Amino acid sequence: MKKFLLFLIPVVLLAAITIILFPYRTSKEPLTLKKADLQTEMRKRIINMIQEKSEAKGQKPSHTKPRPVIAKKEKGPPHRVMTTSLRKEIKRSIDQGKKDIRIVLNTTEDKDEVSNSVINAGGRIIRKRPGFMAVEVPVDKAEKLIIENSSIGFARLPFKFYPTGKVTEGVNLTGANIFNDTIYRGAGIKVAVVDVGFKGLTAAISAGELPANVITWDFSGSGLQTEYYHGTACAEIIHDMAPDAELHLVKLGDEIGGYEVIDYLIDNNIDIVSLSIGTFGTGPGDGTGPLNEAFDELRDAGILVITSAGNYGNYTYEEDGITLTFGSHWEGTFNDYDNDEWHEFIKYDSSSNYNVLFALPDQDDDGKPSTSEVSILMRWDDWPGSNIDYDMYLYEFDYENMEVGDFVTSSEYWQTGTQEPVEYISLNIPDAETRGRFYALYVARYDTQTPKGVKLEIYLGGTSEFVPFVNYNGSLNISALATSSSSLSEPADAASVMAVGAIDRTQWQTGPQEEYSSQGPTNDWNGSPARIKPDIMGPDAVTTYTHATFKDNRPFLGTSAAAPHVAGVAALMLSIDPEMTLQELKGYIEENAFDMGTFGKDNIYGYGRSVIKDKDYDSMPDIWEKLFGQNPDINDASLDPDGDGLANLMEYRFGTNPKKADTDGDGMPDGWEVQYGLNSLVNDADLDLDGDGFSNLKEYQEGTLPNDRRSRPRRIAMPWLPLLLGD
Repeated sequence: MKKFLLFLIPVVLLAAITIILFPYRTSKEPLTLKKADLQTEMRKRIINMIQEKSEAKGQKPSHTKPRPVIAKKEKGPPHRVMTTSLRKEIKRSIDQGKKDIRIVLNTTEDKDEVSNSVINAGGRIIRKRPGFMAVEVPVDKAEKLIIENSSIGFARLPFKFYPTGKVTEGVNLTGANIFNDTIYRGAGIKVAVVDVGFKGLTAAISAGELPANVITWDFSGSGLQTEYYHGTACAEIIHDMAPDAELHLVKLGDEIGGYEVIDYLIDNNIDIVSLSIGTFGTGPGDGTGPLNEAFDELRDAGILVITSAGNYGNYTYEEDGITLTFGSHWEGTFNDYDNDEWHEFIKYDSSSNYNVLFALPDQDDDGKPSTSEVSILMRWDDWPGSNIDYDMYLYEFDYENMEVGDFVTSSEYWQTGTQEPVEYISLNIPDAETRGRFYALYVARYDTQTPKGVKLEIYLGGTSEFVPFVNYNGSLNISALATSSSSLSEPADAASVMAVGAIDRTQWQTGPQEEYSSQGPTNDWNGSPARIKPDIMGPDAVTTYTHATFKDNRPFLGTSAAAPHVAGVAALMLSIDPEMTLQELKGYIEENAFDMGTFGKDNIYGYGRSVIKDKDYDSMPDIWEKLFGQNPDINDASLDPDGDGLANLMEYRFGTNPKKADTDGDGMPDGWEVQYGLNSLVNDADLDLDGDGFSNLKEYQEGTLPNDRRSRPRRIAMPWLPLLLGD
């Protein structure tokens, strides 16, 4: 097969999915079964077949399927710069009468030439960086523009984002309930929930689960309340945590929409971004690449981005005394012990030249069939331009007989020194399919001169996962060939964002983390040092109105649910001191975390579970006590150090300064103002609360009540009389 240049493969991977367990349907099962039920049936079936195979005397699975012949690479035709999926989408869009198409370009030389070509074709440039351009052009001119411009090195479709995973239980678990009766409930703080769908938003507002004044924006073009309930559930959590925060609900559909979102967040002075979606393949997994650079811009603008770490850790399932391990990520090195050009997933085992995966037909929350149920992304350590050439081949797999079947598809892009080290397979399961499919994945190097021992990793998205199977030598193997280490999604690997892992709410105090919660470190590729990730943990398996109403009362699972809890914590902390910098806010969140796992920050829990600490249990958070010079180690709630008539606890609740008797400097002490219903944070000395003709300050000075017209200062009946008497 001919290979085509690759700049950046369109990645359609689930980052931190709301529901980790995907559906499985057999031909005898009704399509109305719940997804979790179908998944359970699939796993029971796997267990049964593994038991049968392991018990069959002398029976061994076949791994002797003839391998595909790797054709000699030849210089491709002019359209080699375009991915197959882009060419198909251009044709499809023209057939459907669409006007424009969005494309991501890798520019190699004269960027101005590319810019001029786009503009002259009637298109527009959405984002431009060195070697990178995101554009929208008339669909009938797209292919000619790309083929005839020598400065375009590669063209692809923008990758899409997918979801990663009643008052939420996280309010109490994180300690956010300590803010309930205070003014510090997120007032004045702008929080943006960036997601792929806000289906059910109107119902949530009508039910009082979200405020009516949410601000919305749709960059997807498909409508805000379509496709997924995911974003609405995330917004619910933040509103429960910080009820007075200003919510911006922003929907995106693909990568280019993501770049437009960056500008929106900066232009609207957003303080905190909650992002429970992600992807793979935009960089080497070390925090660099076009997508992560965009999030770096948010950091530079003082915006804190809190994102889900991903749900790509291994996870187990137990049935009939057997525990199976499943996974969506594999990391290792390219092994070729027998020098036959085929990678071995188990080092020094020349028969381990494939891995088995399973995928299911799926649909979004609108009931529309999903695409790319089989999404496989492979990348290796030779960034940014690679001359190490690896490829992927996908075959059908007969799980009944543990045999590799017919060839399905492959990814054989060129890596000749300028292309990125990425291969990608995207495959749709037919919409009419009533049961999942098994596949065998092979990885090969171009020839025996292509280096071995290079760090390599593979991610599965869509509804696909690596599954256990009888081992290559016929022995029982109950663990999928998958790894949890360095399984972060993007942009969770970026240094500019806070990546959040998940702990089940019922195990919040003790752990462990959710098995599937992605782990660090970041890749130490491209000359970058490995960094510890995730940064912090949040609770999942929580209750939300959206899931209770529209998701069969299932809990909200995954790092998708964990991230908005931490965003809520950030909003509460920032409302205590709106002047704190982004770094100060991050520092407070990390300092307040309760350490778990290995002492200090580690690659499973980060700094630990996110909480708002109150070490002395005096109902005043430590962050507030430290800010106002109180002692967070001693219960000093009833003390009144400034003598204004308000104890420390009341000062905290009303937002006044416990070290300053008159916080707003209006001549009236805080305690007096609070007692009589005045505003102790705003100078209201000249106002007349009860309308009796005397200012609030005058009432205080004269000892009368500012909220009772019958109580007012005495006045001389005839103020002109002293003048007549010559006084």
